[in-house]
Amino acid sequence: MMKRIHTILLILIALSCFGQTKEELQSAINDLSKKIIYKNPYGFDNSIYADLAYLKRSFNLPYLSINDTIFKKRLNDYYYKRFYPYSKLLDDRAIVTEDCLNDEANEKINRGIKVLFYVLYPNSIKLPDNIVDQLEEYSTEEEFFSQYFMLQDIYFLKKYNLSNLTTTQKDQLRSLEYSLSDKLYTKYVVGKPWGFYKFLSLKVLKMNEFNAAAAVDISDLVKYFNSNGPVELGQEDSKDISLLSRIGASKIIQYESTALLWIFLTELDKK
Repeated sequence: MMKRIHTILLILIALSCFGQTKEELQSAINDLSKKIIYKNPYGFDNSIYADLAYLKRSFNLPYLSINDTIFKKRLNDYYYKRFYPYSKLLDDRAIVTEDCLNDEANEKINRGIKVLFYVLYPNSIKLPDNIVDQLEEYSTEEEFFSQYFMLQDIYFLKKYNLSNLTTTQKDQLRSLEYSLSDKLYTKYVVGKPWGFYKFLSLKVLKMNEFNAAAAVDISDLVKYFNSNGPVELGQEDSKDISLLSRIGASKIIQYESTALLWIFLTELDKK
């Protein structure tokens, strides 16, 4: 009990020290939104573009100008079929059926990636009975990305399919969510400089309202964009040869700029 009270006090102290006004946050969001346009969102990775589209329809983002029709026209038939399962993120009314997940374009997609599509469509795709076990299993496949993507999936599972879980599964899900969140927070956020892993970790922690994430000081990020800072590869990422080789500088910037929008918007939502 004392530990919990101590944690709450730390969060409150941090908030009082690092809090930004709504106007400062909104200004940073507007500036970042404009810069994402110039980074060509139509050249974004499918999953990252879908994330941007979800933010566009879920929050007030007048300066984030994306056009789903233009994006889709860029895709040939094969890649359109790969993009189609993300439809729910573009339009809440979208319906995707399970056969779309098993056609020639999607049948060989990593099973961990497919988990997202199973949690998005409660009325047209049957949620696997062992969905929480799958989330736990796939979260161990890689040191960072598996935990990151499963926490993202947990957010959408809670949003669209939570009512289809049993009481036992809900308890299991809460335990898994806390465990994964604590791992990311401890390893990639606390005391770490701003870079790819910290941006993405804080994004999913704030999406899922992990308590300790509220104490993370983002004032430098807000000031950076209020001072017209560019969207570019940071020092930490430019030194990470392994990350650059695996993902590439352009995709790193795509991931980070979208994560930053999430961070700012979830912070603004609490004001």
